[in-house]
Amino acid sequence: MTKYLLIFFLMTVLGCASKPVAYDSEKMTGTWEAKALIRDLKANKQNTVGLEVVAQKPGALRMEVSGTMGVSVASLLMKKGEIEYAIHTQKRAISGPVSETALKPLFQIELNPKYLENIFFDIAIPEKNWTCTMDQKEIVSVCERLSDGLKIEWKDRNGENKRVVATGAGFEVQVVVKSFTTKVEDAAVLESLTIPQSYRRYKLK
Repeated sequence: MTKYLLIFFLMTVLGCASKPVAYDSEKMTGTWEAKALIRDLKANKQNTVGLEVVAQKPGALRMEVSGTMGVSVASLLMKKGEIEYAIHTQKRAISGPVSETALKPLFQIELNPKYLENIFFDIAIPEKNWTCTMDQKEIVSVCERLSDGLKIEWKDRNGENKRVVATGAGFEVQVVVKSFTTKVEDAAVLESLTIPQSYRRYKLK
């Protein structure tokens, strides 16, 4: 059943993808529209969300997460080693340093959000204990962390459109980029995140 749902997800997303922009290895800013399939392998659960991502190298990234029928699920801002996000469906605000568990309250996975920059900008991970492989065009194709087997794979490239699969302990995330532009319409979204005063606030440990 899971296999057929995955095929349906990919066919649906790829079928409505826009004409791809030519790949640019020197891009410093970008706006991406994507879909993500998040699978909790331990609990045998999965969820599909829409992503609107705005990012600027180095280290500034804003992401809007939407659910079924475009319902706003969360807003996230990461910069200077810190992350803050509002989970609108729960009226919660969470903030703290980026870490392996920083995304767990939102996506129930342990994936350091700093790797989102690598995923969207196609950057090999230069950290100690990581090994990366480039494809024939010298674009990163696979990065794997030797200590625990966390793996990020860039697949099905078509210009800037692509599918990225991150697999770790008990989870798998597939991100399919449907459209990309180097334009950032409103750079202010990378400066601050407005969170309603009524939201309960929590600090990441």
